[in-house]
Amino acid sequence: MDIKLEKKNGWRAVFSKKSLPYLGGALVTVLVVWLLMKENTTTLRVNMATVTVSSVEEGEFNDYVSLSGTVQPMTTMQLSPLESGVVERIVADEGTSVKTGDVILEQAAVHADSAIGSRPRRKAEHPAQHSYINGTGTPFAPSGDAPARP
Repeated sequence: MDIKLEKKNGWRAVFSKKSLPYLGGALVTVLVVWLLMKENTTTLRVNMATVTVSSVEEGEFNDYVSLSGTVQPMTTMQLSPLESGVVERIVADEGTSVKTGDVILEQAAVHADSAIGSRPRRKAEHPAQHSYINGTGTPFAPSGDAPARP
């Protein structure tokens, strides 16, 4: 009781279960060959007015990059005079390199003379403050009848 099966012909034979793996392998092979054989070039269309063409020359190449930021020195030196006074003349300008012992500016000791002369006068005006500073008086003891503050 066997039934005779018909053999598939044409397109039905091509898409049968038995031939599908062969068909898939052939398709992958064609895809790989196409990817290997195609050219890897692209075309970019540019306006000729924006393109500059010139001959190549050998020389120095200067490339400048503009940046914004804050520049800070690695070390900072603080200068303070031993005596106060009025600057008469600046010898070394800003940014000039100097060495130990170089003269930077010349000054007149006008303020030093006036400060020394005014010390006795200030002491006479506020004797209680000066005695406290020297260690002989009470704190904030004003002259007169007012009691001292703690």
